Amino acid sequence: MVLAGGGPFSLLPSSPQTPAGSSPVLSAIRQTQFRANVRRQVRTQSPSSPWCPPAATARSTHNPCANQSDHCVAPRRTIKLSEPPLGSTSALNPMRFSPEGPSIPDDLLEERDRGNVVFFCGAGVSLSAGMPTFHGLTKYVVDELKAPPESESRKMLAIWDDEAAPLASRPAFDQVFNVLQQEYPPSEIDYFVAKRLQLKRKENTAAHRTILRLAQGPDSTSRIVTTNFDLLFEKAQRGLNRFVAPALPDLASGQSLNGLVYLHGRLDSRLRRSDGRHGFVLSSSDFGRAYLADAWATRFVRDLLDRHIVVLLGYSASDPPIRYLLQGLHTRVHGRRATIYAFDCGTAAEVEQNWRGTGVRVLSYSQTDTSHSALWTTLDAWADRAEDANAWRERIVKLSLKGPRSLTPVERGQVASLVRTETGAKLFAYSDPLPPAEWLCVFDRNVRYGEVVWGRSGSEPDFDPLVVYRLDDDPPRAQQGGRPREPLGDDAILFRATDRREDHTTRLAGIGRRRAAPLPSRLFHLARWVARVADEPIVPWWAAKYGALHPTLLFQIESRIEHRDDNLSSEAKLIWTLLIEKFRTAPEDELDSGWFRVIRRINSEGWSNSVLRAFQRCTSPYIKTEVPLGIGRSCPPIGNWGEIKQRDIAEFDVAFPGYDREELKIPEAVLPRVYQTLRAHLGLAAELLSQMRLVHWRAPTLYPEDRPGSEHLSDEDSYFRWFAGVIDALTQTNPQFLAADIVLWQEEEPYFFNKLRLYVWAKPSLLSSEIVADKLLSLSDEAFWTHENRRELLFLLKVRWEDIPGNQRRMIESRIVNGRDKYLSEDEDEFERSRSVTSAVMLEHFLIILVHSRRL
Repeated sequence: MVLAGGGPFSLLPSSPQTPAGSSPVLSAIRQTQFRANVRRQVRTQSPSSPWCPPAATARSTHNPCANQSDHCVAPRRTIKLSEPPLGSTSALNPMRFSPEGPSIPDDLLEERDRGNVVFFCGAGVSLSAGMPTFHGLTKYVVDELKAPPESESRKMLAIWDDEAAPLASRPAFDQVFNVLQQEYPPSEIDYFVAKRLQLKRKENTAAHRTILRLAQGPDSTSRIVTTNFDLLFEKAQRGLNRFVAPALPDLASGQSLNGLVYLHGRLDSRLRRSDGRHGFVLSSSDFGRAYLADAWATRFVRDLLDRHIVVLLGYSASDPPIRYLLQGLHTRVHGRRATIYAFDCGTAAEVEQNWRGTGVRVLSYSQTDTSHSALWTTLDAWADRAEDANAWRERIVKLSLKGPRSLTPVERGQVASLVRTETGAKLFAYSDPLPPAEWLCVFDRNVRYGEVVWGRSGSEPDFDPLVVYRLDDDPPRAQQGGRPREPLGDDAILFRATDRREDHTTRLAGIGRRRAAPLPSRLFHLARWVARVADEPIVPWWAAKYGALHPTLLFQIESRIEHRDDNLSSEAKLIWTLLIEKFRTAPEDELDSGWFRVIRRINSEGWSNSVLRAFQRCTSPYIKTEVPLGIGRSCPPIGNWGEIKQRDIAEFDVAFPGYDREELKIPEAVLPRVYQTLRAHLGLAAELLSQMRLVHWRAPTLYPEDRPGSEHLSDEDSYFRWFAGVIDALTQTNPQFLAADIVLWQEEEPYFFNKLRLYVWAKPSLLSSEIVADKLLSLSDEAFWTHENRRELLFLLKVRWEDIPGNQRRMIESRIVNGRDKYLSEDEDEFERSRSVTSAVMLEHFLIILVHSRRL
C-alpha cells in the first residue's frame, strides 16, 4: 500500500445498502456503483499499508488530518478502467537519491524545476506530527458525543473492534460520519473534529517543511493541494497564501495556483461550539456534494490535471479522494493526457498491482521502518536539489570524476540521470577535468548488458559488465534462452522524448549514415565529450563494436585526430585512422554492399558505364572489426596506450564484398575495366592490411590440388581467386593490355601481388623467359624464400625452366643451393639451421621439377 490518506466517501461499497438518513442522490449513486463493480468483478485485496499494521482493515482510509494506523486500512479494490496504465517507472528513466528510496523520473525532476508540479498531500504527511488516524478520530468524536451503545453509529464503530468481522462487512468511516450527522447536529460533530485536530506547540512539521521546499517553483511560489484539515503547513511556513474550498482558484479562467489549497476544508483555530459547521468534507453526503452534486471539487481537480503534473503524497490507491481524482485522469482536455505520480511503499510489482488500471505512475520504495525514512530521506535530498539544481549538478559532475567503478549503482544512476538532460549533459561534457571515458560503458546499455566472460573453471565469471557498470534500476538479465520483448535498461546515448526531435532512432552509435537525423543538443554535448576523451583506449574499443557512428560524432573525432597540436599517441592515431575509414567506407549493411542491386542492373541493362561505376563501388574492400578475444569482449581496456595493444581494442580485418563471383559472366569488351577495378581493390586491401600490421594474412595458392570438396574458400580467398580468373581470361583475349599493366604492379607486396607476380610470370604469352629470369633473380629473399609463395615459384620454374637461358638457370640454381641471407637481429645458429632446412626443402622440390622436365 501507499501512504494512507484521502477522504471518507468510498467509491466501492461492499453492498448496495444505504445508511439511514443518506440522501437519495447518494443512494442512487451507491446503487449504480455497486452494480458496475459487480459487473467488473472487483476483487477485494488484503491490505498491507505502510502506515498501519497489516492485521487491521477498513472500508475507507481517509483521515482529514492524519493517516490510519491500528485498525484503519480499507480493503483494496481495483477497478479496471478503459485506458491502459501510463506505464511503470522502468520506462521513465528514474534516478534514486538513496539506495532504499524511490526512483524519481528525470522528466518529473525537470518539470518540478520548471514549476509545473503540484503536490497533492493526504493524511500520511501529518502522521509524524501526532495527528490521529481516521479510526481514532471517528472513535474520539463518537465518544465525545456520548453515543449510546444502541445507536447506529456506535454499532458501526463496534464492528471495527471485532477482529473476526470480515473486511467487507466493516463500514467505511465516511458512512459512520454520515450516520452521525443524522443522529447529532453536524455543527457538534465538526466542533469535536476541530477540537481533536487543534494544534499544539511542539508538533513535528519536518515533513511539511520538506514538501514546502519541493513545491516552490521558479517564481518562489509554493503550489500545494491538501485534503487534510490541519494547519501544519501554515505552521511550517508563516504567511502562506491559502484557498479554502469551495472558494478555489478558477484555473480555467487563468487564475494561478499560488499557495495552499484546502480542498476538503480548513480547521479554524478559534474553537466555539456556537459557530456552526466548519465546512469539513467528512461524510459520504459531503463528498457527494463536493464531487457530484455541486462538483466544485471535480472541476478544480480536472482543471488542475489539465495544467499541471500532480504528485500524490500521503495516499493509498483505495482512498476515496484518489478515486475521484483519477476520474479526471482519462479525460483528455486540449488533447493532453493528465500526468499523475504517486509514492507507494513495497516492491515495484506490489505497488504496480495496487495501482493497476488507474493510469498513475507509481514510485515505489522500501519500507525500512514505520517512519518511512526511505521516502523522507529521498524527499529531503530532492528538496536540496530543488533549491539549487545547478549546485547539485556540479556536485554530480565532480562525483563522476572518480570513474564509474568507484561509485555505487545509485551514484552511477545519478550521473546517468545528469546526462539524460540537456543542461546536465552540457556540464558533464565541458567539465575541466573531463570525466573518464569509462562512463561510456555505463551510458550505453549494450555495454552494460554485454556478454559475461567466464573463467576457465566455469564457476566464477572473469568479468560481468552488469556487475561493474549496473545502474540501480537496471532489471536483471533475461533468463537463458529467453529474449526480452524490449531492450533492457536505460540507454543514455539514445534519443529520448525530452530531446525534442522527430527522429526517435537518433543514437551516437549503431545508426546508419542514411538514417541519422541531426543530433539534439543533449546528444551533441555528449558527442563533444566522447571526442574530447577519444585519446583514452576505451573510446575506440567502444566505437569498434558498432558498424556506424553518428556523422556528427564521427566528424568531432576526426577533427580531434587531425589536430596538429594534439598530444594523441601514434598508436591511438593509427587505430582511429582505421576506425574512421571503416565508418566512412564500410557498407551500412554487411550482408548487402550493393552487390545484388548491381547484378540485377547487369541483367536488365547490361554493362553500361553507370553499372561499371556501381560495380566498382560495391566490390571495394573495406575495414571490418570484431570484438577482441577473451575478456576484452566485454571488459574495456584500462590503462594508457603504452600498455595497450591493437588487439585489445578490436580485431581488425579486411572484408571483400560479393557472392558467387565466379558465376558472373564478364563480356570481353569490359574485361580490361573489370580487371583494373579489381587490381586497384587488391592494392587498397594490401595497403589496409599493411596499416593493420597483419602479418598472419595468407592468400590461397593459385594452383589448388584437383580434389573437389577438399578446399573451402573464405570471402577473401574467393575474391583473390576471382581476380586470378580475370587474369586468365585477359591472357586469352588481350595479353598485350595485361603485359603492359603488369609493370604497374606494386613492388614487393607480401599479401597478394608477390604471389600474383609469380603466377603471371608463368604465362609465356605475357613476358619472355629472359625477363622472367631477371625478375626472379631480383626478388628479395623474403619474396623468394617465403613458404606461402613456394608453390607458385615451383610451378613457375616447372613451366618456364626450359626457356630460361643457361647462364640465368645457373644463377637460379646457385641461389637455391646457397640459401637466403641472414635477417637483421637473427641469431647466427638459428640462421644457419633455418637456411639449411629451407634450402634443402627448396632443392628437393626443384630436383623433382628437373626430373619431370627431363633435365637431370
